[in-house]
Amino acid sequence: MNDEKKIEYPCVWEYKIFTSDKDYVLKEIANLSSEIKILSSDRQSKNGKYTVIDTSLHVENEEERNSMFTKLRSLKEVHLVI
Repeated sequence: MNDEKKIEYPCVWEYKIFTSDKDYVLKEIANLSSEIKILSSDRQSKNGKYTVIDTSLHVENEEERNSMFTKLRSLKEVHLVI
């Protein structure tokens, strides 16, 4: 039996971005897409080493969702995207 949840598209997808340079990454996110909404950008990681930027984006399909994940992950100073 497959317990994996099926994602229904279109949907709003949230990304958590862990960075050591919040200002740089916020600027780069804006350059990627004007559709990305910043939900918060002031939370620190558990050890205080990184800032966590919470974002959301309306995506039409899995390809679009994965493409944005890849773009976010490739930004300089981004250490983790979930």
